[in-house]
Amino acid sequence: MEQQQTSRESVTATTNGKSSGGLFRNLLIIIVLLLLAGGAYFYFSSNAKTDGEGENQTVATVNGVAITQKDVDDRIERTRETLLTQGTDISDPTVRAGVVEQTITQIVNEMLVLEDAKRSGITVTGEEIDTEFANIKARFESEEAFKTELAKNYFTEETLRVNIERELITQKYVQKISADAQIEVTEDEITALYAQAKEQNADIPPLEDVRAEAENQIRNQKLAVLVSSAVEGLRADADIVITKRDTVITQ
Repeated sequence: MEQQQTSRESVTATTNGKSSGGLFRNLLIIIVLLLLAGGAYFYFSSNAKTDGEGENQTVATVNGVAITQKDVDDRIERTRETLLTQGTDISDPTVRAGVVEQTITQIVNEMLVLEDAKRSGITVTGEEIDTEFANIKARFESEEAFKTELAKNYFTEETLRVNIERELITQKYVQKISADAQIEVTEDEITALYAQAKEQNADIPPLEDVRAEAENQIRNQKLAVLVSSAVEGLRADADIVITKRDTVITQ
């Protein structure tokens, strides 16, 4: 089960109407989701470990940084509509337990990626954040509509900017992995993908018309494998403690 829409995406998707993309689906967003195990938005607790009950209860720590129950609950609420669209009944205790487990994994991965990006010297400028913020806001018909959507997704303008910064850092992190790997795509791989697509739809355009899309998909598929491996490496080197019910699991 994967959550295919992030909270920041839910702010933007409202005005998009339908998804773009061609015959071969562009996997950049999927790569980011894979990197974060389903979430390209970020939510961090304070650096201090939080003990308590209810929403303040610590459900996990990553290198000493706490993730609280509120962090997890807020994430699930932000993706509630998407989950329901996918047929995920989070009112079912068993289903919700699985969603909670996945959500904790998402947040853990996000924290590790941002730590690694920081160590790598990856940053974004205020201008980049302002540009993306303006692009998102411009999709709404009015200031009121924009603020309504922000509130619906548990955002303020300030926290949206923070999330934009972190998402841009993640995108640069993925791009760095891609550049370092120098991914190559062969002609055989392109023709094989096209043949597979043609089996599913005999009316697709000639190969030459969709060659660039096919090549891009293959490159992104390879990148997804590299990103997944990078995240697994980060998890292996991290001090992750996840508390479920009354069980403490050290990873």
